[in-house]
Amino acid sequence: MLNITIIGLGPLGTSIGFALKKYCNNIGEIIGYDLSNKNQDYAKKNQAIDKTEWNIKNAVSQSDLIFICVPTGRVYEVINDISDATKSKAIICDTSNAKRACINWVDNLFVNDVSYIGINPLTSASLKTQDDSSPDAFFGAKCAVILGSKATKDSIEIITNIIESFGSNLLFMDPDEHDSFAVATSTLPSIIASAMINAVSESPAWPEISNFVGTNFDSSTISASFDPASTQGAALVNPDLLIHWIDQVQTHLSHMKESLSDIDDRHSHEGKLADSLVNAWEQRLRLEIGVADSRDEKYKREPLPSSSESMMGLFFGNKVASAMTNKNEKQEDNKYDRRKLR
Repeated sequence: MLNITIIGLGPLGTSIGFALKKYCNNIGEIIGYDLSNKNQDYAKKNQAIDKTEWNIKNAVSQSDLIFICVPTGRVYEVINDISDATKSKAIICDTSNAKRACINWVDNLFVNDVSYIGINPLTSASLKTQDDSSPDAFFGAKCAVILGSKATKDSIEIITNIIESFGSNLLFMDPDEHDSFAVATSTLPSIIASAMINAVSESPAWPEISNFVGTNFDSSTISASFDPASTQGAALVNPDLLIHWIDQVQTHLSHMKESLSDIDDRHSHEGKLADSLVNAWEQRLRLEIGVADSRDEKYKREPLPSSSESMMGLFFGNKVASAMTNKNEKQEDNKYDRRKLR
């Protein structure tokens, strides 16, 4: 029987508890720990966990598997707190966006030998509050899996079996690859939204401008309403990656700014401004219809084994790895009709 501790009983941690209870066999006691009494009480009352523990070291001392489901900025604190209390051969499994840092922290801080396997459930389920928690939050979604340097074959099998029992699809990734992608799609939008609303709200005319705020501005700045501490924490652990993506955005903005300064270009349906707008329209459409992972010819890479296939091949055999990652190329008509720009 596998004894489990879940540290962080927000909507994600509570959903993991529900899913473990509903879909996993050979699960022993599930202990829940959270700084919030309210979160602990909710998870216990609704049977996402079996018991609560008020001391974090006691919460992990007898567990074979520890899920760390706290904001990225708090992961180091948790890992440091439990590093001398976790038993040998335990599995450490976090859900943050900072896999590079987590691997380093686990390797350097833990007294006993443990296996680190990071996961990132890429669920589209709305998990804003604990009331949104559900055992089916992960069904049909992909789950990124990142292996630490000391992850054992047994620990990998345990985690992959749990994820698959949730109804999720495995996506093995390199830690650098994962963190870059997570920053681009999670932290970067909050940074851009903050810059946008700061730029506009600092105008002396902001009281009047605010009357014009509609769907476009609202949807573009919604992530600025996320907890600043969470965004800053995520930025602090991956500053190099965030700077890289900010540079990419600034490059595109600079190109569009130059185009607007050129009277011929800004009026041309084949100019740089049109190219930027049309490419964004097409890529957004590809995302919406589910073919963003089917690249245009100009973006296609050489047909080398992906990091997913390489890692899975190492532990499960190349044939299985290939079958698990095989995708059918999707052909869709998603080109913008530039005649509309004339």
